[in-house]
Formats: sequence, C-alpha cells, structure tokens
Amino acid sequence: MNLGRLSSAALMLSGAALGGWALVSRDPAADAAVGMTWLGAAAVRVATRQIDRPPETASYWAYLGLEVACGTASLASAIARRRGAKQA
Repeated sequence: MNLGRLSSAALMLSGAALGGWALVSRDPAADAAVGMTWLGAAAVRVATRQIDRPPETASYWAYLGLEVACGTASLASAIARRRGAKQA
C-alpha cells in the first residue's frame, strides 16, 4: 500500500466534502471554513518558499494568487451572509 497516494486521496475526499457542504449549506460557517482552507493552502505555499526554495515559476505565483483570491472571496461571502442573517 502506498501511503502517499492514500493520504492524497483522503485529502481530496475531505476537500470535496468541505466544498460540497459549502455548496448546499447557507451557513456562513461553511463559507468561512472554505475560505480558511484556501488561505491555509496559501500560507503553506509561502512557507515552502522559505523552507524548500522551490523555483519561482509562473504557476507558483498563479496558484498563490488563486488561493488568496478564493480564500478572501469565501471569507467575504461568510461575512456578508452573517450580516444578512443578523438583519433579517
């Protein structure tokens, strides 16, 4: 059994479950969880830049930008939903 593949599959399934919950739920916590996951991925990408010194390719910066943008958008959605729920 290849533990690397197994752990990758577990991460993909948990990410899919989190995304599915956010799609079907109207709970701001779902958006916040997805946002923090994206921002966590961006933080790890930056940390690996300091630790492993991967090459600075266009894809590195594109993925970092995507992770930050998606995380910020999800957190903004969570804040907007929470404010909407308080006013209702």
